[in-house]
Amino acid sequence: MKALNLYFSSTGNTEKVAMKIKETLEELGHAVDTVKVTSKDADVDILQYDLVFVGSGVYAQLPGKALMELYRALMRKYNLRVRGE
Repeated sequence: MKALNLYFSSTGNTEKVAMKIKETLEELGHAVDTVKVTSKDADVDILQYDLVFVGSGVYAQLPGKALMELYRALMRKYNLRVRGE
């Protein structure tokens, strides 16, 4: 199984959890790509993975700004792909 471990961490706490997820999945024999999101330009295609972990701290009841911007960029990209543009 191919997994994506995507996270945003401003204080380091979420990064610790992400590294534990990576370690555990690798111990179980899975391929894992771990990506720290710092901007909406992160080079990821979540549709290429069997399993996707997404982690972030909570800021005003939402994920971190960089992760939210990445979500929006991916949604636009996938919507254009579906429409054939």
